[in-house]
Amino acid sequence: MGAIRTCISKLNLPGMPEDASESERSLYISSVIPFEQSLVIYSLGALLDYMQPKFKNLYRHDSLIITNVNVCQLDDQLLMDLSTFYGLQIFSPTSNPNSKESKRYLTLYNLLNQCVSAMGSNVLREIMMMPTRDLNELNLRLNTVEWLSQKQNFNVVVKFRRHLRKIRNLSLLSKRITTYMGKAEDVKLMKSSIYYAYLICEECSKATGTDGTLLQTLGDYTTKSHTIKGVLFALDKVVDLVASEKEDRFIVKIGLDEDLDRKKDLLTDIEKSIYAPEQTKRLGLPSFIHEYYLIFLPGVGFVVAVELENRDASSVINSSTGEPLDLLFRKDQTIYFKTAYCNELNEKYGDLYGDICCHEKRIFDRLVKYLLESLSELISINKFCAKLDCLISFASVSLQRQYVKPKIVTTRGLFIKQGRHPLIETRVPFIPNDTNINETNDNLITILSAPNASGKSAYMKQTALIAYMAHIGCFVPAEVAEIGLLDAIYTRIYCPESVHQDESSYFSDLKQMSHVLNKGTTKSLVLIDEFGKGTNVREGQALLAACIENMAARGKDSSITIITTHFLEVLKLLTCDNITLKTIRTIQNEEGFRSLYELVDGYTSPNVSDYNETNALFKQMIMSGERAIDVNATYYTLLISKFAFARCLLHIFKKDKNLDMKEIFELLKNATLKEFI
Repeated sequence: MGAIRTCISKLNLPGMPEDASESERSLYISSVIPFEQSLVIYSLGALLDYMQPKFKNLYRHDSLIITNVNVCQLDDQLLMDLSTFYGLQIFSPTSNPNSKESKRYLTLYNLLNQCVSAMGSNVLREIMMMPTRDLNELNLRLNTVEWLSQKQNFNVVVKFRRHLRKIRNLSLLSKRITTYMGKAEDVKLMKSSIYYAYLICEECSKATGTDGTLLQTLGDYTTKSHTIKGVLFALDKVVDLVASEKEDRFIVKIGLDEDLDRKKDLLTDIEKSIYAPEQTKRLGLPSFIHEYYLIFLPGVGFVVAVELENRDASSVINSSTGEPLDLLFRKDQTIYFKTAYCNELNEKYGDLYGDICCHEKRIFDRLVKYLLESLSELISINKFCAKLDCLISFASVSLQRQYVKPKIVTTRGLFIKQGRHPLIETRVPFIPNDTNINETNDNLITILSAPNASGKSAYMKQTALIAYMAHIGCFVPAEVAEIGLLDAIYTRIYCPESVHQDESSYFSDLKQMSHVLNKGTTKSLVLIDEFGKGTNVREGQALLAACIENMAARGKDSSITIITTHFLEVLKLLTCDNITLKTIRTIQNEEGFRSLYELVDGYTSPNVSDYNETNALFKQMIMSGERAIDVNATYYTLLISKFAFARCLLHIFKKDKNLDMKEIFELLKNATLKEFI
């Protein structure tokens, strides 16, 4: 621990005085980093130990450049694991969310990502990966999205997006520039990014009604106490971007330094005199060469460059009218060589160019030092602009999809009126449903029983997605939403399978369920979808019933839980009474039972569940079968009652073929299935 503290005390943090004593440094660092929290200190020590050698090898810099130190508090985060992110289709199960493969998936990230900058997309992913419980942060995001959604602010938002397109990641640019690995293009991009970020800050400062929004924070950076205008002035006054791009090095503007200007004027006069007719004769070039360039190469000196124009290099070298030409190198169709006059120029003026470069290097060093002092503020503005891009994306989607601003409360419960699934409604018309779960009406645990393909899983995921979207500061697809702060969302929905994992899918289901039972708290939202399908029916029913009993036995301390199942026998095994039963309304027509996707109280009829499942499976067997069907074997294969099987046969054959039961069974004994299609 002592060695780690010593290492941390040597860090150069932003805002720390350069001439601070050891005790003053210690006091300053202790105000930023909580030394009394040993786990934080160990974590920071491990992070520094990992980053220091990599940074040194990559950027050739002795010490880390630290712009900010953040201590993450898990109390402020809504916990979710990867299986929950994938099960709710928030992200696709691919390594890169911005890859072409990932963009083909219908995910919440792809739906909400209308950012115009790469930084905005990255911040959006960070926000969605770390939903927060910080009420102040959530209200700031929601208030900002509300302001951006208002019609009277449309023109300002258009300006924001136009400026955001031209802002680059200052963290990466500053690393290259301050470690002397950058090019003139990097300085140009940095200046452009800071300029357009300042324009956004100016627009924010002029806007009205921005109290409690991100725009208020950005507008404050236009005051005299901040340095963004000073950085812009310094870059504009010091760097000659046009000349820098042309020579691919740092060039200082004329008028900044009198001594440097004098040296450049002298070099210009020398170059003019070199090209005078009486001087060019001294080069000793062959008579057939009419175009040439006398240039200065750092480390080489003055050289002559000649385009060959289908000539051989030796013909030029051997045709000298004076002393032999010294060939240096050849690049494409251009040869570079020295003459005696070049050597004379190098002896007389060679040091002047190097002196100019060294002078400009000293000025650049001072500029870099100034940038480092202002870097923390610049990167903060850069990140706020990226966050603004993300929130504009939220506002854009909310307007397109008619989302509403949720109310975040500290009490436990979920109240959603006419909630919709944000992903399904983009593909098909969606029937909204209400949700009202809280501890006052004693319905923290909801069991939703309905046939397959009736919409029960969609309703469960819709509820979780609305709660999740509220915790990232986004509007939600509903008419009214009041969301209690959650500490975690646990699911038993998605089961990742891989040949590298030495476990079955059923074992993975059990692990997820164990995690749900052990980790769930009174502030958690738990979703369990069709648990128990991975084993035989009786064991699956018993396991599900035992899990429900375990959660119900906690009473008021149980998590907000939604369970979907088509195991109707589970309801007979339960002895608890503090659960709510829900189902999906269905109707019967000539083709059988059809779901209306409307949530109602109660539970589904066994006939509906068995009939729909049997009908679908039996039709599938008819379409794919090549041999006669064994009726008794089919009973056990489909795991349904004989009553439901007979009803399915009657529906398929009696209605369509006008056959009675006796004729149906006679035909099944001797005929192939394709005859009945």
